[in-house]
Amino acid sequence: MKITAKLKKAIQLHASEIYPNECCGVIVNDEYLRCRNISELKDQFEIHHEDLARAEDLGEIQAYVHSHPNASAQASELDLIQIELHEKPWVICAYP
Repeated sequence: MKITAKLKKAIQLHASEIYPNECCGVIVNDEYLRCRNISELKDQFEIHHEDLARAEDLGEIQAYVHSHPNASAQASELDLIQIELHEKPWVICAYP
């Protein structure tokens, strides 16, 4: 999957608005859909089930997205496990 300039801008804007918490969302039909992060842990994310259902109603999820505040875009050990389980690409945005 190619991350277009439009997708990158939308993801970075979301990350900046949620900072210092992790933002999360999905890409469906080549559009970034913001989702609510309901994780109680500041350095993790969990997509709200209603947001995930809404996204799935719009089409197939192409990728999962989240930010790493004050960190690199390298996948954490937990990210790697989740990537394997979901069998979908993940986009990680390092912010700022």
